[in-house]
Order: sequence, then C-alpha cells, then structure tokens
Amino acid sequence: MAETILMNDNDVLLSIRDLSVTFHTDEGLVRAVNGVSYDVCAGKTLAVVGESGCGKSVTALSVLRLIPDPPGKIAGGEILFRGTDLVTADEKYMQSIRGNEIAMIFQEPMTSLNPVYTVGDQIVEAIEQHQDKKGPAAWSHAVEMLKQVGIADPEQRVMEYPHQMSGGMRQRVIIAMSLSCDPSLIIADEPTTALDVTIQAQILELLRDLQKKNNMSVVLITHDLGVVAENADDVVVMYASRIVETGDVAGIFDDPLHPYTQGLLRSLPRVGSVQERLEVIGGTVPDPLAFPDGCKFHPRCPIGSDEPRCMTVEPELREVKPGRCSACWYTPGYETKEEFELYETKYGKHKEISG
Repeated sequence: MAETILMNDNDVLLSIRDLSVTFHTDEGLVRAVNGVSYDVCAGKTLAVVGESGCGKSVTALSVLRLIPDPPGKIAGGEILFRGTDLVTADEKYMQSIRGNEIAMIFQEPMTSLNPVYTVGDQIVEAIEQHQDKKGPAAWSHAVEMLKQVGIADPEQRVMEYPHQMSGGMRQRVIIAMSLSCDPSLIIADEPTTALDVTIQAQILELLRDLQKKNNMSVVLITHDLGVVAENADDVVVMYASRIVETGDVAGIFDDPLHPYTQGLLRSLPRVGSVQERLEVIGGTVPDPLAFPDGCKFHPRCPIGSDEPRCMTVEPELREVKPGRCSACWYTPGYETKEEFELYETKYGKHKEISG
C-alpha cells in the first residue's frame, strides 16, 4: 500500500486513501487509478497535475461517486469526507453531498448546462434541493449568485438560456451554481481549458477571491503548471494512474524530485531564455491496457530507461524529506540502507539524478 500523505498540519477536509478505480472494456481491464492517496486541507487549494489519461479526473469523479458502473468500478480504498467514507455511503447520503457539501466545475460548461432550461432554472433547482429556500427566495438567491460571479445585469441574465451567453459567462454560471449551496469543497476539473487567455485569468481570479471569501477548499485539476504556480498551496503530480510526487507548491517548483516532474518543468517557456525549441518529454504516455513493468515512467526517463531495477520494480510513494514525497529510486533519501546495499551488490554503482 502506498504511503498516505498529509500535506500540512491544517484540518483535513477530504482524505483519499489507497484509491483504485478500474474499467472493464472489450479490450481488457483498465486500471485508471491505482493506489492514490492524498489529503485536501480546509481552506487550501490542492492542484492535481499530469498528462491526459493519468487518472486526475477519474479520481475527482470518484469522490462524488460519478464513475459510470458499469463499466467503471471503485475497486478499493477509502474517500473520507469529514470522517465518512463516501465509497460505502448510501445513495441518499451521496445526494445530500453532491452539489451541497462538494461541488464540481467541469471544463466545458455546455456539457454541464441543459440547453432547454434557463440558467436561472438550473441554479434554482440546486438551491431548492439543498437549501431552505423555495420559489421567489430561491430565485432571488440565484440572482445574487450571478452577481457574485461578476455577471452584469443578473436579473436579465437569470432568464436567458446557455446558448445566449459566451463561454466565459457560461463558466461563471457554472461557478455560481456550484457556490449556490455554500459548499466546503470545490473540485475544478480543467475549469479554464475551453476559454481564451484573458477569460482564463478572470475565472481563476474569481475562484481565488470566492475561496478566500467563503473559506472553501479547492481541488484544481490541470495540466497547466502556470495555473498551478499562481493558485495552488500543495501539489500532487500523477503519471499513468499513480502519484509520483507531492509537496507544497514552492518546493515542487524550486526543487522537483521526480524525473517526470523535472521534465514537466523543463518544458515550460521562461522569460529571458533563448531557445529555438522547448524541451519535451520523449516518448508517449503508456497504454493503460498494457502499462510497462517496473516504474511506469521508465521508458521515457533519462535515468530509468536502461536501469534493471527501474524496469522491474515499481517504486512506491515515500516521504524523502519533510513534506515532500517521491516515487523514484533515484530521488536522494528515497532508498533504505538495505535497499542501497542490495542494489550495489546486484547492479553496481548508482546513477545520479539531476533536477
């Protein structure tokens, strides 16, 4: 079992423990999430980073039990929200949690909004289901939520349909709907991917402001490290269904420990640097139907591609320094003395990892 990682000493709101999610397909069993553990602390933002298909969104959907079953299934682990395991909770309890205590913002608002109902109808439905407000009181609250997220003339907009709004306005409507029941936790799954750069900045600033105002926790799922640097307190880096590194945002950017994290950071454009071409991580994300043996990153790794241990033994996530965890044999401080001596006996001198 992977080590459970507590990001900091603040109160933990959500705790995922050794979560595994599988999908049965015609081609075989897909292990989309395998042994994932992380904590979300009250009032903080946790960014979950990784390439498409690494398991970020599946983990988030599992929190609200939105994995379609079949073909998907939570195969193991716990999802503890304020001490209650959501994996084993009954559907009535989950309905009281979804949209009320935990809300989700998806990356494409048109897939989240029903085109045949006004945005007001959709916000009011959530308010009436979870809050002690009906009729005019619920509509008044819906108007106030649109005003909070910066939509001009909310009294008029509340009567409009999604297709009458721009992409940025629709995303603001989704945020208003998510916040309408004053949730403790917002899960934002690539909330700005479909928007242009200016609107992205506005939406992220809005989320930051509302988080501070309402003291919410946020799980920010993204592949954009620039978004992470500006918005996150703590970071989880995922690769091929597993966590490969965790830490606070400053530590991840200043001293990345895992070769995958180092590769992600080297691929970022930097002000003042002169390069004809940005660095990229070679190779491709492995097929989830046929993950490689050993470390799943080793075929693309500058160290592990020809190392016998990396090719055969998958490293678990371990704390290597206070508040920092890595899943790489070559992270300084990762090996025990016994593992170090066993490796030297079998394979000879160790390689060195560089940031």
